[in-house]
Amino acid sequence: MLTIKPIESLTKTELDQLRSVILEYGDHMYIDLALIAGKQRFAYEMLDFPGGRYVKPEGAFFLALYAGQPAGCIGVKRYDAESCEMKRMYVKPEFRKLGIGIELCRVAIDVAKDYGYSSMLLDTNKEMPAAISIYDKFGFKEIPAYCENENPNPVYYRYDLC
Repeated sequence: MLTIKPIESLTKTELDQLRSVILEYGDHMYIDLALIAGKQRFAYEMLDFPGGRYVKPEGAFFLALYAGQPAGCIGVKRYDAESCEMKRMYVKPEFRKLGIGIELCRVAIDVAKDYGYSSMLLDTNKEMPAAISIYDKFGFKEIPAYCENENPNPVYYRYDLC
C-alpha cells in the first residue's frame, strides 16, 4: 500500500501532489505551530522547487503515496562535503500512525549512504514529538546547534552513516 517515489520518477500529477504536500508542511510549521525559523527560506525554496538542492548527486526528494494518495514527503540535501541534511519530513495527519514517517526516514538514510555522505544532520523543534520519536528510534544523537534556528525550542541531531 505504501510507495515512496523519488522526485525524478514522478509524473506531472505526482509532482503537483508533492508540491501540495510540501505546502501543507509549510502551513503546519508556520501557521499551526507558529514557528518562525526558516519561513523566508521555505518560501524562497518553493519558488524554485526542487531547484538544484534536492537532485542527484547531492540531494533527493521523495513523495510517499499510500493507496495511491499523497501521504508525505522527505528531502535530503548536501550540507558540506561530508554531511547532508534531512529536510521537510512530513506525513499528512490522516496518514499518521501508519509507519510512513519511519519508512521515509529509512529511505532518506539509505540515499544519504548511497551518495557517500558520512553523516546526516537535521534540526527540528520540541513541538514535533512524533518526529523526535522517529529520530530517536533510528539512533540519531542530539548535538549542539550546527545551524541557525530562531524557534524557541530547537533540537539538533546527527546520524553517523558509516
